[in-house]
Amino acid sequence: MIGPRLIYQLAKNCYGCHVVPREDLVNKGGHRAGSAFELVSWSQGEVLHNTWYSKGKANVPADAARKRMLYLVGLGVELETALRAVGKATARKAYAFEMAKRVDRARKQLAVAAKAVPNVPEIAKMVEYSHSAALKLNNEQLLSTAADGVSKELVSISEKYDGSTMSGLDSFIPGPDKYKGAARPAAAVN
Repeated sequence: MIGPRLIYQLAKNCYGCHVVPREDLVNKGGHRAGSAFELVSWSQGEVLHNTWYSKGKANVPADAARKRMLYLVGLGVELETALRAVGKATARKAYAFEMAKRVDRARKQLAVAAKAVPNVPEIAKMVEYSHSAALKLNNEQLLSTAADGVSKELVSISEKYDGSTMSGLDSFIPGPDKYKGAARPAAAVN
């Protein structure tokens, strides 16, 4: 979590667990398809890892620019992950339906974000990719291609922007009352 340009990798790591990658765990095992995960809410709460910047002296929340990046990249990874999951689904059961709902929700949120920060054209491109393949069974190749396009745009966003020009996102970013748990204090530095 210390690399400012590694937000995409951070988000991919988080979504790797918070969105179930296996259909059989949901359809046969009864596991939920994933948690209602949003990157800012989770990364600024109990799992806040911002001690690097102060050499262990403080565990402060991310600044506004970083929260914008966490929010935007988190939505993009939600979309990418759910597109890949729909592509892997083999049965018209809970897993396919839940993942399709995640795609729909993420692309709607990203469409709103694209209007809020038109100076980041990569957002609209992600939405375009998300609509390029039908959310249906036996469509893995096209859905994977769409997810790859979203991934490409997320990498571009992570490399080109730092969030400072994205204040249009501020009203969408969850506040401290939505954070999951309380941040742990920094450990004593010797």
